[in-house]
Amino acid sequence: MSEADALRLAALLVGVVLGAGAVVVAVVVQQAAAGRLGPNSWAGMRTKETLAGPRQWREAHRAALGATWIGAIGTVAAGLLAVQIRDAALLAGVLVAGAVWALVWVLIGLARGEQAAREVSRRR
Repeated sequence: MSEADALRLAALLVGVVLGAGAVVVAVVVQQAAAGRLGPNSWAGMRTKETLAGPRQWREAHRAALGATWIGAIGTVAAGLLAVQIRDAALLAGVLVAGAVWALVWVLIGLARGEQAAREVSRRR
């Protein structure tokens, strides 16, 4: 296998894993927001505020949903772009940018979710 072929394969694998991971996170948040995934020990935003009750859980995920999908879409776009890149340094930059994009939007979603869960708790 040539160096160029190895780079293409690496770009494909990393791009697919990065994009798929971001979509899985967004789908989990979507399922929790819809009430199909309740508080659990495996998936979703698991904080003291969001686990305070089923209403807090659902509202937190509803509040985080938009930001989470923005993160997922941008990360999938970075993964698709990565497959087209033939320069190792540029490839690394695009993949890191995609991962940072996802992280930033997940943290924005988490902050929005925490706030929503606190508001539900305050109203009780």
